[in-house]
Amino acid sequence: MKDASCVKFYKNQEKIMQRIFWTFVCLFLCAATVWAQPEGRRGVGVVPKAHRYALLVGVNTYPRQFQSLQYCEADMEALEEALLAIGFQPENIVRLSTSSDDPSLLPTRSNILKQARLLADQADQGSMFVLALSGHGACLNDESYFCPMDAVYNDLSSLVKRSDLYQIVEDCEAKQKLVFVDACRESLVDSGWKPLGGIRTLVDPVGIENPGFFIISSCKTGQFSWEDAELKHGVFTYFLVEGLKGKAAQNGQISVHNLFSYVNHETKTYIRLTRQESQIPLLRGDEEELDDFILAKLESDSSSVPPPVSGPVPPPEPPKPAVRTAGERMVKTVDGIEYAFRWCPPGTFTMGSPSSEPGREDIETQHSVTLTRGFWMLETEVTQAMWKSVMGTSIRQQRDKRGTFGSLYGEGSDYPMYYVSWEECRSFCEKLSEKLGLTVSLPTEAQWEYACRAGTTGAYAGDLGEMGWYSDNSGDETHPLGQTHPVGQKKPNAWGLYDMHGNVEEWCQDSIRSSRVNRGGGWVSDARDCRSAYRYWNLLDDRDVNLGFRIVLAAPAASISEPVPPPGPTEESTPETTQLSESSGSFHTAGERMVKTVDGIEYAFRWCPAGTFTMGSPEDEPGRFDYETQHSVTLTRGFWMLETEVTQAMWKSVMGTSIRQQRDKADTSWPLSGEGSDYPMYYVSWEECRSFCEKLSEKLGLTVSFPTEAQWEYACRAGTTSAYSFGSSGSDLWRYGNYCEVSNTDGIFWHDKAHNDGHDKTAPVKSYAPNAWGLYDMHGNVMEWCQDWYDEDYYTESPTSDPTGPNSGSCRVYRGGSWFSIAQLCRSAYRIRSAPDVRRHNLGFRPVLASPVPEE
Repeated sequence: MKDASCVKFYKNQEKIMQRIFWTFVCLFLCAATVWAQPEGRRGVGVVPKAHRYALLVGVNTYPRQFQSLQYCEADMEALEEALLAIGFQPENIVRLSTSSDDPSLLPTRSNILKQARLLADQADQGSMFVLALSGHGACLNDESYFCPMDAVYNDLSSLVKRSDLYQIVEDCEAKQKLVFVDACRESLVDSGWKPLGGIRTLVDPVGIENPGFFIISSCKTGQFSWEDAELKHGVFTYFLVEGLKGKAAQNGQISVHNLFSYVNHETKTYIRLTRQESQIPLLRGDEEELDDFILAKLESDSSSVPPPVSGPVPPPEPPKPAVRTAGERMVKTVDGIEYAFRWCPPGTFTMGSPSSEPGREDIETQHSVTLTRGFWMLETEVTQAMWKSVMGTSIRQQRDKRGTFGSLYGEGSDYPMYYVSWEECRSFCEKLSEKLGLTVSLPTEAQWEYACRAGTTGAYAGDLGEMGWYSDNSGDETHPLGQTHPVGQKKPNAWGLYDMHGNVEEWCQDSIRSSRVNRGGGWVSDARDCRSAYRYWNLLDDRDVNLGFRIVLAAPAASISEPVPPPGPTEESTPETTQLSESSGSFHTAGERMVKTVDGIEYAFRWCPAGTFTMGSPEDEPGRFDYETQHSVTLTRGFWMLETEVTQAMWKSVMGTSIRQQRDKADTSWPLSGEGSDYPMYYVSWEECRSFCEKLSEKLGLTVSFPTEAQWEYACRAGTTSAYSFGSSGSDLWRYGNYCEVSNTDGIFWHDKAHNDGHDKTAPVKSYAPNAWGLYDMHGNVMEWCQDWYDEDYYTESPTSDPTGPNSGSCRVYRGGSWFSIAQLCRSAYRIRSAPDVRRHNLGFRPVLASPVPEE
């Protein structure tokens, strides 16, 4: 039976969450009404949701002289859904389609012009007006036309002049005006007409230098704009919709610049790979307003926060007295294959690009980064021979795993490996680590750019044509569209690293939301996408023809002339930290990694050194509760903490029950919140978790236990004093934790509509960036049981050294928040409790090992 105080506590928590939610709503609405825009820049800022208007025109069915199209109406339907999702109101969107039952909503010539004028008349000076066209087009006598459903073949008067439509848009009072054109796609040729091919994009003779007015067309003049049966959309509009759904978001907002960059990159890459053609979207408008024209603001502005750097570099190898020079070469041989590494010394550099750099993106904010430890980087991208030796699969077998496009773009032992997912690359690193007896990993994003620049500060580390294979030089007579090339053929950078620009893009360790960063550009990429600072991202399981990787080795500690702190986020992206005092006799560094294997399953632990910290939260911390009283705590002994929450595979191995069997113990009608070997375990009571610790202790021959509440918060903070381990703002939580946002489908009224990480409930462990000590999911995913009994007033009388909680109680503490929690309930100091026999769909745990651990 559950304790009555616990039930009451939960009801109170629900009320609190409701109050927090409605407070946010009120604050948001108030902010929207007082939003001020700089004078003289009509396109600047974010337009209130009630003042956004859109006319969407899709024409599938034409008279018999025209070839009908397949996906124009689906394009506009998907675009309407995307606009609604970013705040457009249903009553302000008019969609014309040939399948409409309402005669006024058929895409005839008169309806198109009438609806355009009606919406334009409604748009006042604080409005946004979007016009989207998808259908056939024509170009005659230097005039561009859109073909309505009632077009008459060879009768120009039956068509809609695009200049007339654009003039309506240009003349309206809206401060933001945006036109999307995806027209047309299927071949239609007659002696009196230019081809309405797959289609050829038409000239737009409109003075779009008008402030706040942009046109994004599906391709350049003379190119075809394609429909695709697999996507079931026009390719351009498919990626336009994906961008509006959030894939084009940068710093929590979608600007015209961000949107076009995403659509341009994805469209031209997809067409080149699937049709061996060229389709390059075109943007027209005032370049100075590209970043100021904001289509949607998905979260509070974090543009002043530099791009985060991922967690700690793997632990150093045993000290070896050596003084190394930049670019020094070291060769290791595995299975008869040479791995040549180049030394990258510790140092400070400016990461990102200046605002004046041609082609730069607004996620390339410049900031100073110091790498306190040097590292060895593979001088080439991982080759197909290396991959086959370690992983056992060929490029053709990897191609077959993708199962979508059948082409190979370079095959041979010295060609770079591609068609590899981030997860597979991580597995390669783990297996090669065993073969080398050294710690191999993907580079952090900071390590990658530092190594790429090799001391330079320009857009490239040298002449791009001499240093890299990219879209302008990767093709020849045999492969006119280009392909990969054997590694090491181009000129290396100053530190002896080849192909840092081009050949294949390279996976990095760092996360961007639920995706991982890749760098460097590839054989398909434009020059701007091969810059030293250029950043892109892919989902963890993506396998791409243009995407491979290279590896790094951890640095020997002796290569640094004096002691340095453990690696972590850079000064600019890190909240204030507190000094840690390591106990005498311990030679471990904070975040050092140790792996134990039980029943074939790896348990990776991170070292948390002894030290003193301030537990609890300050009174001015948003979302704090009275029972989070701040007090100083000293942990006199370090400890090892599991770097992830206990997974379902670990639980099944030790306890013998599956997630479904655990769910059935609670209630057979309750839902699952994620199922898979690498998903966190939940539906587990405190008593069962204690049994897990006892059984794992026997298997390991070590003492396994819950963390105390003090150990948990100390490890979560990892040296920080802010509300979260990454800073003070919950708006950045999506990088580090799985919490309650718009992807949740339970109808949860309090979820954060500013984010969508693609995880409905729990996420596989390690889906987000770790904290500075390499611990994943300390914020969110599932809440975590702790050792302590709960007492609301315990902090006021807690011992200052090694507190273990009250001697007795009715509820046990758990920490960290979950996928079901709003951001403020995922703070480092947040506390909650339940009776020890409770099983919840969002409650799991992670254990710690007592220190010291005997050396093996």
